[in-house]
Amino acid sequence: MEKFNCKKCNQEISEEFNYCPYCGEPLSELAKQKEAIRLQNAGLLKLQELSNSTHDPAVQKAIKELLKF
Repeated sequence: MEKFNCKKCNQEISEEFNYCPYCGEPLSELAKQKEAIRLQNAGLLKLQELSNSTHDPAVQKAIKELLKF
């Protein structure tokens, strides 16, 4: 197995890892895609929570439009 240094924490790691075992940085393309989806989902959940917590119909409508895709 070849080794390289993590771009985030600079620790030497094996290429077999999808995530850096020291800092958790996504290393493989699949891990990077999963991280992007996780962050997108977290943002969508925050928008949904904001929509549920506001009583302003205009704000609720705007957020619900953002949540449609």
